[in-house]
Amino acid sequence: MILFSLFMKCHYTHRSKEPAMALAMLSQKWPLLKIEDEQSSTSLWYGVTRLICYCFFPYTPNVLDVTPLSKANHAGGPLAEHRAPLGNAYTATNGSNIYAPMLTGCSIENVHFLYGDMIDQQMPVYDQSNDKQNILHIRDKIKLCQKMKSEIILEGIETQSTSVLNKVYTELYIVTCDSTSINKEHEVWQAETAHLKDFSEASVIKCQDIFKPAEDETIRCVVTKGIAGIGKTVAAQKLNLDWADGKENQDLDFLFLLSFRKLNLIKGWYSLHGLLQIFYPELKDINFKKMFDEHKVLFILDGLDESQLSLEFDEIENGLISDVSASASLDILLTNLITGRLLPGALLWITSRPVAANQIPRELCHRVTEIRGFNDAQKDEYFRKHIRDPEIASRIISDIKATRSLYIMCHVPVFCWMAVTVLQDILSKDNKSGPKPRSLPTTLSEMYIHYVMIQTRISFQKHRPMMSIKDIILKLGELAYQNLESQNVLFTEQDLTNCGISVMEAATCPGLCTELVELSHGMYHTKVYCFVHLSVQEFFAALYAFHEFENGRTDSVKALIKKRKGGTLLDFLKGALDSALDIKNGHLDLFTRFLFGISHDSSRALLQDILGNTTSGSECNKKLIGYIKMLKRKDLSPERCINLIHCLLQLKDHTILQNDNNQVSPSDTPPTPFQCSLLAYMFIMSEKPEEFDFRNNKTSEEAFRRLAPALLSCTRALLNFCDITALQCETVASVLQAENSHLTVLDLGHNNLGDEGVIRLCCGLRNPNCKVETLNLRHNHVGVGGVKAVCEVLTCPTSKLLNLDLSCNDLGDPGAELLAFALRTRCKLQALRLSGCLITLPEDVSSVLALRSESFQMKELDLSYNPLRYVELDFPRQLNLDHRGESRNNPGLQKYASEVTLDPSTVNVFLSLSEGNRKVTRQKKKQDYPFTEERFDECNQVLCKEGLCGRHYLEVECLHDVHIGMAYKELERNGAGNNVTLGQNAVSWTLYASKDKFYAQHKKIIHNLRLPEIKSNESYRTGVFLDWPAGILSFYNISSESDKLTHLYAFHTTFTEPLYLGLRLQSPTTTISLIVK
Repeated sequence: MILFSLFMKCHYTHRSKEPAMALAMLSQKWPLLKIEDEQSSTSLWYGVTRLICYCFFPYTPNVLDVTPLSKANHAGGPLAEHRAPLGNAYTATNGSNIYAPMLTGCSIENVHFLYGDMIDQQMPVYDQSNDKQNILHIRDKIKLCQKMKSEIILEGIETQSTSVLNKVYTELYIVTCDSTSINKEHEVWQAETAHLKDFSEASVIKCQDIFKPAEDETIRCVVTKGIAGIGKTVAAQKLNLDWADGKENQDLDFLFLLSFRKLNLIKGWYSLHGLLQIFYPELKDINFKKMFDEHKVLFILDGLDESQLSLEFDEIENGLISDVSASASLDILLTNLITGRLLPGALLWITSRPVAANQIPRELCHRVTEIRGFNDAQKDEYFRKHIRDPEIASRIISDIKATRSLYIMCHVPVFCWMAVTVLQDILSKDNKSGPKPRSLPTTLSEMYIHYVMIQTRISFQKHRPMMSIKDIILKLGELAYQNLESQNVLFTEQDLTNCGISVMEAATCPGLCTELVELSHGMYHTKVYCFVHLSVQEFFAALYAFHEFENGRTDSVKALIKKRKGGTLLDFLKGALDSALDIKNGHLDLFTRFLFGISHDSSRALLQDILGNTTSGSECNKKLIGYIKMLKRKDLSPERCINLIHCLLQLKDHTILQNDNNQVSPSDTPPTPFQCSLLAYMFIMSEKPEEFDFRNNKTSEEAFRRLAPALLSCTRALLNFCDITALQCETVASVLQAENSHLTVLDLGHNNLGDEGVIRLCCGLRNPNCKVETLNLRHNHVGVGGVKAVCEVLTCPTSKLLNLDLSCNDLGDPGAELLAFALRTRCKLQALRLSGCLITLPEDVSSVLALRSESFQMKELDLSYNPLRYVELDFPRQLNLDHRGESRNNPGLQKYASEVTLDPSTVNVFLSLSEGNRKVTRQKKKQDYPFTEERFDECNQVLCKEGLCGRHYLEVECLHDVHIGMAYKELERNGAGNNVTLGQNAVSWTLYASKDKFYAQHKKIIHNLRLPEIKSNESYRTGVFLDWPAGILSFYNISSESDKLTHLYAFHTTFTEPLYLGLRLQSPTTTISLIVK
């Protein structure tokens, strides 16, 4: 009315210039009133009409979206002649609807209404009898309405600041995954381990491409899962916006976004037609049958995990529906829609948290995707988009990266938002306070404490409620605690009232408890509440529990915390830990973590206004750290072990992550996939993740894929003696192709790659992102096919490979020739090792190696242990031709076969030698041997006579319990202590073998091994391979039927003296024979 009064005043002030001048003046402030032709009476009166509508209907600008009728299409009479009942549409020449008040006696001409960046185009007048045109017209209306609704995003707090979605949106990391996988782990655990999953580029998919099929694939239903706060709803909103804005998925005629939060409020029976009209009233007069029969439609069902509907797919036969006009309860309606009984041609996108996603039968899920939040680059992008000051943004990124566990959690968008809130507040106050900056949070608990205090301070400054900050926080804590056991995350007004919180009081803390304003339809109008994130609820629950203990009210928190004897804080925290360890899905893991973090003195200082003055907990924390480390040695699942690690981190004890060599100890059972995830997690959390040592560990292909994050983080990967297969090479190749790969040294020696594995590996080595400079492929059964793939890498312009070891692969002269020509063509290689490769070096190969060009940069060539012809090779740099001869013509390890004999001067008196000192037998009676200082006087051992350097392969045949190993000559001989016994000191390495147990031992450290197939009371053969220059001593089990070698274990060290074969006979009937090859 004020606006209309201004118009009248302007009109009377400028009478000589007609009312158009008044409209022109007002349009400078309100562009909605703009008219193009001030001389047109039709335009003038249309402008007046626009003014009236704007006054009385200010929030419906789209109702005036019209352009002029052309003379050709104008019927010649006033619009009164074309009147229709209320609710029917008048149409301008572009097909747009006119919902303005009825006008009579005038024609509308020369009007061009501009709204935002949308400009109406000239189109013919619409004939309502044309259903197709009407459907498309209604679609355009829906698009306009959805664009307006979706372009604004409420970040983190429903009732607080908003942002333009396209300005702040950061692309999410979405991958396709196995539709058969069921994830029952706690969501916080999933949040922390999401980055440990397979990140193959082939599985990454963009949100707008989730319905794009592969070859011979039909995709109707896509299920996207992700933990709370990971961005599922925002992804759905962005897809809706891009469709409405004409940017993506324009093959879709209609897109209907339905939230389960709002569907929960719909009561009674509805047809699909009727249900959609509740959310999309524009569909009221559409021909529904034609819309679905002739147009492509996508339904987005967002938030399946919040559904209160019972989707009974097993009982669908009791409620089959195939007609869009048939009414049914909402659960039956949606069940039929998901199964395809109703609208089989429609597309469905269902979003859900992981556990609830399992409600959808697997056969109905044509594609399953998972939102994993942000990768590292996307985290940085998010921070820079949300922080206006580039300098502050850079500092926050640097600070958050300094605490690895916090940076990892930032892959969850909600946590990113919390981190921005906290760190911006701290840094802005530091700039004002001067030279004494506040310390930044270094633990998860401290981050949440800062967040809670900031949000409450902001809210109280704005609302000034009757209750104190302390009272509201503790009442919210009670609400969180009472609902944690039942895993309830949505609360009604009654739930708030039960905890003494009014709706108004809850509204004063919008950053803590979010109001979800639900759909109002008919008589139904409901509001529900939840915490900003599941982790915030668990923090409040922990804070409440700690406060109750401090005030002697332990009975109020006994539901989640086991009661122990004694009433100390240590007993209380132990009880909480015991409760968490008893729950298999980790439901109380984060609650326990927060409880431990709050107990630390630094956290208590931050919470002093809520907890009051408390006694120091440093002594309690020390005892608790010891208790946790004791629990870690018990038989706990990997999930619980990781939570123990986090509990220690909350207590600011980092010793568990301090593994100097980052080496994994092998065991008698292969590491499981989850254990490999744990290993990768611990590795990337360590302070210096440079060398990843997985030697001697054999695992499944799935488990090996879990190691990818560790391989991505390290610069040196030691993967020899891991029995790596060709398929596992794909995991390594995917790591090499990643932009953020740091790997420069890759040791894959002594595996079973074969040509196929090498070919797959080379796909990664050829990638421009690959940074590998040193590659070890020795003992991998590589043939000519594999060499060809390697040569393609060597001649690739982007290759960074400088050192290549192909030793102990039977390449022969054909392989050597391929390598020689690759070196001559274009190659940066500086060192090539072809030791023991069955190369005779014919003249054509030697002549190529002798040629030198500008591109030839090789400084070292190793051709030792080959059956070379006696030719002189003109190679100007370091050349190794040692140990050549005809004996090197044997394949595999046989080319290193050596003969040794046992030394009678070292044999114990209860051992007897025979067969030319090649067999030793344990005796019950002492043997008559002369005294020597070299003899083992008490230990049943014997050494061989020959000291070994270089490469040697030996075979022994054993019966019953034996120790087979190598030792320096300095091994002590007197007594039976550790300094004498093989494997129990620093100068000997041994393998213990029996029908019941196998283990390797050095310095008394035992590595249990998997038991090979050995028949009872039958002798078995063991192979011993010494590569003295490489520092490798390895043992093999030899099949009695096929002579196949199965690797058992390998020691890796630096040998400084010649080694002597050592044997120890443990059982009274033991015999060992040296086999002559």
